[in-house]
Amino acid sequence: MLAACGRYAVAHVADVACGTQGVACHLPVESVERFSGDIARLRQELEAIAFADEVWLLCPTPADAQRLSEVLADSPLMAEGRLHLPLGTVHAGFRLRPPQGEEESPGGADADGRPSRRHGHLVLSTTELFHRAELRRLPRRHLGRAIDSFLELREGDLVVHLAHGIGRYRGLRLLDKQGHREEHLEIEFDGGTRVYVPAVRIDLVQKYVGGSKARPALAKVGAKTWLRQKAAAERA
Repeated sequence: MLAACGRYAVAHVADVACGTQGVACHLPVESVERFSGDIARLRQELEAIAFADEVWLLCPTPADAQRLSEVLADSPLMAEGRLHLPLGTVHAGFRLRPPQGEEESPGGADADGRPSRRHGHLVLSTTELFHRAELRRLPRRHLGRAIDSFLELREGDLVVHLAHGIGRYRGLRLLDKQGHREEHLEIEFDGGTRVYVPAVRIDLVQKYVGGSKARPALAKVGAKTWLRQKAAAERA
């Protein structure tokens, strides 16, 4: 492998002239405390960690935002206008602190006698609040992939005929057609039915790659099952 890579030119970072990266900006970001996931304790937990922060609860749907606004309607955060419920998602919540030296307001104090602090920003997601995992739909795998030449196929390989469904490639056959011989791909389907596809129409055949580990059954030529499968895949 090293010998193969050695044929190519290599540029080392150390050989590149040094330049300026501009002004560095370090954001004062902190991670946030873990929530219990209990909706009855949500208001208390939010008030405990928010202190003087502006709180942004990102809601994936309008229904989530409506529900949270009802649950937190009597929260001091809502009354003070520091609770926001925008639509959106975030991978992980965080706190953006005020710039260093501005965390305490000069001469100010809260109701408990603690020095008042300039507002930071606390960003959270409903996933963190309620320990809900985001549902990720895996992309559907296509049953077949396009092939450019019958040389890519070996006898016995599973293939997908775009009109008939899954079959088994049985090799090339020379067939007489209108006075001359043409190469055809022989494909076996359920019940031993054979379909012969002209080599020049290889675009009708794809190599089977599968959507699961289970071995597929061969399709029945003329059955409507394959048409329903194709329609379902197109809708998906």
